Amino acid sequence: MDKLSGSDKFPLYNQMTVAKDSLGNIWLYWATGDKVDPAGSGPAGYVYGLKPLRCVNSSGTPAPCIRNDLDNITSVQQAYCGETSKKVGWYINLAGNSEQVLAEPVAFGNVLYFTSFVPASGSSASCTKTGTSYLYGINIDSNSAICGVGAGVFTGSARRMGIGVGIASAPPIKTVAERSLRQSQNLSFTQLF
Repeated sequence: MDKLSGSDKFPLYNQMTVAKDSLGNIWLYWATGDKVDPAGSGPAGYVYGLKPLRCVNSSGTPAPCIRNDLDNITSVQQAYCGETSKKVGWYINLAGNSEQVLAEPVAFGNVLYFTSFVPASGSSASCTKTGTSYLYGINIDSNSAICGVGAGVFTGSARRMGIGVGIASAPPIKTVAERSLRQSQNLSFTQLF
């Protein structure tokens, strides 16, 4: 993804997540975050959802996408309207406080889950820097009757909830079938969802 001129660096350290929507479109989901200096004061990260190979230049030739090719759904009042949108995807700016994503997002059941980390302010010693992690859950069903991509899936339609101090891993997904299988084998596990 080409960045807009004048924008700061947004490192990509994680793999993209690939999923199909209910219309059969392939989507790529990824996020930015600095694993080399997670407690640093770099720019806030971005989360992207993109239908690949849809960006074209003025002559109709495929071209690299830039953020202007995507709908900005940073605010909870903004949404991506699926097939009716003229854009090829969407992005969310995790604005403020150097919030960034340090693990792969996970797409499951028309929801994109990802964790973020916000470094604590005020501590200059790298060994004492801490911060808070959040779990995000956003609707990615672009075939819904309403413009719902980007809506939160937690209580009160919230997009995120705090999950504690430190850097969180990627969100694990446990299915009912997996839980039943493990229970029948008397294996222990933790179900987070």
